[in-house]
Amino acid sequence: MPSLIYLDNAATTRVAPEVVRVMQRCFEEDFGNPSSSHEMGAAAARQVDSARKTLADILVCRKEEIVFTSGGTEADNLAILGAAARTRKRTLVVSAIEHPAVLQAARQLGHQGFVVKIAPVDPTGRVDEVGLRSLVDDDTFLVSVMAANNEIGTIQDIHRLARLVKKDHPRLLFHTDAVQFFCKEPLELVDSAVDLVAVAGHKIHGPKGVGLLYVRGGVELNAQVWGGGQEHGLRSPTENVPGIAGLAAAASLLHGKRRDTAASIREIIDGIRDRLAAEVPGLVVNGHTEHRLAGILSVSLRGVLSQNLMLHLEQEGIIVSAGSACHSQSSKGSHVLQAIGLSEQYATIRISASIYNTQEEADRAGRTMAQVIARLRR
Repeated sequence: MPSLIYLDNAATTRVAPEVVRVMQRCFEEDFGNPSSSHEMGAAAARQVDSARKTLADILVCRKEEIVFTSGGTEADNLAILGAAARTRKRTLVVSAIEHPAVLQAARQLGHQGFVVKIAPVDPTGRVDEVGLRSLVDDDTFLVSVMAANNEIGTIQDIHRLARLVKKDHPRLLFHTDAVQFFCKEPLELVDSAVDLVAVAGHKIHGPKGVGLLYVRGGVELNAQVWGGGQEHGLRSPTENVPGIAGLAAAASLLHGKRRDTAASIREIIDGIRDRLAAEVPGLVVNGHTEHRLAGILSVSLRGVLSQNLMLHLEQEGIIVSAGSACHSQSSKGSHVLQAIGLSEQYATIRISASIYNTQEEADRAGRTMAQVIARLRR
């Protein structure tokens, strides 16, 4: 089998060696319980506090506004379910292309009698601002719009949208799932109208099983996990010290060279896109041409099946996903592709690059993809 080219980085990323070294120290040296009063506990607590400060500096917020979680899904659930438990209002608005972590949390509230409104998007995946504003009323307690979509890469102007919906309803909360966006595009919260932001470690070359929720000062949430009162009383299990330190190390690594890596990743993705556009008749590139993440390319075409194409590419050493890997094994069609109006007759694959991909890999991947598609269409 040819050497592997991993182009499914929107699903998860390789942990950076620098991050592994930081985590190793927490496993071998600073392994105490941060809540313990002895020096071993204090050393672990310092690791957590240092990570919190690093992440707050990157997000341009106060460290007291950072709540560590087990990942993006828990952070989204804490934001949405925690906010719902603190209000008498009964309506929330979410965009049509949200991650299942948001949509399923909203659905659970729907089962409890809340009204869930779905904000439409245009064919590029950008939220319809007029449509969004029309859905917000005096009974709305929260609006959720993701910063960047995990399937098609489209970026939203979340700061503008937050200001827009708060213009007539200043007391509602604005939540964003920034799992794909964080450390790939600027995200400064100091003067933002955004109240709640979810982040995960494993999308930025950090470990799985750790994330955070930014909770703007003054915003009140109900905890969803009860116990010892860690994380300002919002998330009680003993802190995952190696994971938290790894998250901060990964964020620091990517944030420090974000501009350079974004340019090189964009060159890789654009090269694959241009190769496919030139050699694959009828290719459709999904998402916005300008407002998009550098590292995600979603393409659709007729005449093949998504899963079949993905498997044949894997046999050639090219790892991609069919749509979105978070539910790529499901027989259900992508709600994101449906929301942008793509016909179910199209097969879709998602190609996503990282700092570890090279231009040589991009050349081979683009060439191989075009050849495999041509072969499957015969």
